[in-house]
Amino acid sequence: MAATYITITGTFADASDQPIASGTVTFTANETVYAAGGPVVTPDTPISAQIVGGQLRSAEGGTLELLSTASTGLTLAGRSGFWFWTVAITLDANGSSATVTDGWNFFLPASPSSVDLYALAGTGAP
Repeated sequence: MAATYITITGTFADASDQPIASGTVTFTANETVYAAGGPVVTPDTPISAQIVGGQLRSAEGGTLELLSTASTGLTLAGRSGFWFWTVAITLDANGSSATVTDGWNFFLPASPSSVDLYALAGTGAP
């Protein structure tokens, strides 16, 4: 199996690098994906992340990594021949009562090894 994990980054700061938002980010696979006979991602177990100090982090506060949709040696439980991630973002703007939500579907290529979250918005998943 050649599972590839990609680091997902994101900056939510102004031009002077001051954080402008906090919030949560949730990544959900559209299919149950198996590697070596065991599930590695499932739609009913999303991957949670957080925005801390203007930076996207894993739920534990470290580097966020997701399984590449181009990894080899994976099998799918569903009926489609491909799988993709869905992201849901909820931002609370600093100093404001406004809450912003955003989301989209995306494929996650195996290269480059690090990708900005908003660069994934145009990758064309259904």
